[in-house]
Amino acid sequence: MSSIIALISAFFSMLNILCNPVNLLTSTFGLYIWNGIGASLSAIIMIIWSSFFAISFRKNIAITETLKSTGRYSSDGLANFGFSFWILIASVLCHLINIGLVYYRNYLLQHEPQQPVHIDIHKNDSTILVY
Repeated sequence: MSSIIALISAFFSMLNILCNPVNLLTSTFGLYIWNGIGASLSAIIMIIWSSFFAISFRKNIAITETLKSTGRYSSDGLANFGFSFWILIASVLCHLINIGLVYYRNYLLQHEPQQPVHIDIHKNDSTILVY
């Protein structure tokens, strides 16, 4: 589910690059929402996997032997977090970095100084004719 939310967030990011949408979920505020949901879902997946690992996977990861309950096979202490778990950390970081970049973009747009327009009224080069 987190991957689907990440794809939706990427789609709306491209939409924001190409045009200026005004709908709540497609605007830059929507990018905060989609990236926040993606980061939250990835974090929830990490918490659930970590809790399952601490409760049962660390003690015995042999599924068929666990279901048979013979007790002869054990992998106590041999299990570890796989590559997929560490990719989730990268996913959470990417979502948070994306939120930070959108915030920084909005900050720059709000605090960008206006360029002063200077018109010299006393200049007489006959380009402005007043009748």
